[in-house]
Amino acid sequence: RIPAWAWQSEAGDDAIIYSPQPAAFADQSGLRQFLLNGGGVAQWTNKTPPIMAGVVATFADDLEAPSNLSQLVKRWRSAAAPLIPSGNTNPPLPGLSPPAPRYTGLAAAGPNLSQLLEALQARRGWLASTPTIWLTLQAELPDGQTRWMGQQMQPTGNVRFNLFYGDKTGEVAGLSLWRNGSPVQQLDFPPADGRWSVTLDAEPDSFYFGVVTQADGDFAVTAPIRILAAPASTQTGDNRTNLPPVASGNSAASGAKSANSSSHGIEPSHGQASGAPGSLAAAKLVGLDRWVEFRAVVIAPPGLFNNSMYVAEPAPNPESPLAGLGVNVYLRSGDFPVLQEGDWVLVRGMLDTFRGEMEVLLQEPGQIWRIGPDDPLQPLPIAVAEIGESLEARLVTFEGVVQGWSRDSIYLSDPSNPNAPAVRVTVRSSLDWRRPYVNKGEIWRVTGVVSQFATEAPWNDGYRILVRYKTDLQRIND
Repeated sequence: RIPAWAWQSEAGDDAIIYSPQPAAFADQSGLRQFLLNGGGVAQWTNKTPPIMAGVVATFADDLEAPSNLSQLVKRWRSAAAPLIPSGNTNPPLPGLSPPAPRYTGLAAAGPNLSQLLEALQARRGWLASTPTIWLTLQAELPDGQTRWMGQQMQPTGNVRFNLFYGDKTGEVAGLSLWRNGSPVQQLDFPPADGRWSVTLDAEPDSFYFGVVTQADGDFAVTAPIRILAAPASTQTGDNRTNLPPVASGNSAASGAKSANSSSHGIEPSHGQASGAPGSLAAAKLVGLDRWVEFRAVVIAPPGLFNNSMYVAEPAPNPESPLAGLGVNVYLRSGDFPVLQEGDWVLVRGMLDTFRGEMEVLLQEPGQIWRIGPDDPLQPLPIAVAEIGESLEARLVTFEGVVQGWSRDSIYLSDPSNPNAPAVRVTVRSSLDWRRPYVNKGEIWRVTGVVSQFATEAPWNDGYRILVRYKTDLQRIND
């Protein structure tokens, strides 16, 4: 058994918290902090789950297959995550339980508590109308890698989906693979060993999941495998003004317009990804000169970079409060409202680009609202060589070796790849402090926002790091 307790907010939010020790918090903000601090994981028991790291399962006690599976897809999109469809009703005891309980199964390495928790945290589970059914789903990529149900992946073309079905009673069933709200492949009778594979081109921005239905009406549904949206077309315009480029000093790193391979554990979703309606991830995919509305967290508050500030979404990682996709918010006229790092905001504006960097253009301060406070998002650990388009507007942290400097910038090389171009770390003149004195060969730890200020068309260079506070620059050797 997994220890758990029920939670309800003053606003009526409900969740089951899988944690040995109950805790008290009044709202979603308190729950979010509890989960980010490693207090446990949660199953959302309202019908609309929030975008929240640590929520691994969603309400599905009302689920019937195949009649209302589209409702389940809406909940996944609401959470922007491939959550386990879960049930929390007791077995049907007369007079005490509803007549149609739902059961949650986990694909765990073993029966002990740590193994069950690992499967729950990984969202490796399924919902069934009877406890005798099991159903799992894996995706096999062209390079041989696999993804379990509950995981997400970049679009890769041909994918082999492997389903494994069984029932302790031996009852046969029909198997199907669903994409979003519709079946894409069906099999009336599974093979004797219960294994079935389907190979197809996995469509971007989709949830693929397995469904099994029996003649007596019993069924099971897996957690989905989420295929992220394809990256938006590279936008290279320069639409704000014809300002001259900044003084160049040493050459800054100019990353490729694609994600780089990573030795620092960056998940595939660290670049442009899809998201639920109302999310920043979804907004960034609609294209330039389009009106967008989204909620996000402040990572660089007003007052640091003149008329600009940066916001980001929490990364879809239940184990840590990392900053995810970000964007520059540029206010053309007036003053931003008073905002602090960690505040949630609602933004309404037009997607634009300046010197190669995507931004949300606001005409007046009334287009951004403060929703409420939260803890600041944490920077994503990276290497210097990874800085490029896929990390634009992300809050990151890394170590680098001083190769040179200019009036407002330090140029740091990758300690593990000294021959690669150095990256420019800039202390903007709008800040109330100046860059520290440095010496060649020193190692510094940097935290800041990946920005772009391309020097000329086609606007593919000029990646730099904008630091925010003095503490964003820390020398770690003499």
